[in-house]
Amino acid sequence: MLSMSAPNLSLREVFEECISRNITRPNKISLQTYIPLLDGFENDYKQAGLRNQIHQVVRQNYSLDEGDILEKVYSSRFAKKESCGRHFYDQILITAPDNRCSLCGKREATELDHYLPKTSYANLSVLPINLIPVCHLCNKAKSTHEPSCYEDSLFHPYFDNLDSEDWLFSELNLTPIGTSIIPRINFSIVQDINGSLYQRLNNIFDKLNLNETWSFYYGQALIDIAKSLRANEEIQQQRLSNYYVKKYLDIYIRDAKSYVDKKFYEALRRSCEFVDGGFRNI
Repeated sequence: MLSMSAPNLSLREVFEECISRNITRPNKISLQTYIPLLDGFENDYKQAGLRNQIHQVVRQNYSLDEGDILEKVYSSRFAKKESCGRHFYDQILITAPDNRCSLCGKREATELDHYLPKTSYANLSVLPINLIPVCHLCNKAKSTHEPSCYEDSLFHPYFDNLDSEDWLFSELNLTPIGTSIIPRINFSIVQDINGSLYQRLNNIFDKLNLNETWSFYYGQALIDIAKSLRANEEIQQQRLSNYYVKKYLDIYIRDAKSYVDKKFYEALRRSCEFVDGGFRNI
């Protein structure tokens, strides 16, 4: 889960550009009636986000036709390739840190997701701070999730920042299979954090299947580290001491690019079995 700066774009700017050309006069006249309301929609959303109360954003009541017209501003005039608003879509997408999904933090960010679903919040369909860069699998897992309370709210990269919390625990399990060892990294939420945050993070883990995603990606990283340690033994022509392996992992911990990366490396360093030579059979 990656925190990032909110797009430096306003809802009014994006909306007006999207309806500026290649649109029938009746539709344009109809959509222009929403323009005086846009600043209010955006401000309400922003204030709710700053209070960690996105779930309290008021849903506007629209007829089916009104909702459909507003949703199509997104699908036909914002997200569609070569549409008049597509450059805004691309501008938001490329803000993803290292081009990574803001939810899982591992897979490539390939699309934008509506934090509050456009099917329920058609007036926010092109609100930049409601659009977050994600991978296809996280977008699919999140689907049209609509939070009902703080604990039910998924991570919002523009308003949530977990840097001040030590919220994640990781553990390395090494299972012997014949002469080989099958490694698995498991992640879980630390139980002694704030109760509401604990429940919220567990809900995020379950909804986005983060333990499985991270176990897969860090499993490959573990194999690479074990291979590197074995190569060091070959170069030195002797078994590496526990002290050497721990100091080797300390460098990874020091240079970790993210909080989750750091927790992964710490799990390796804590594992007596891995440090004592388990890496030789991975």
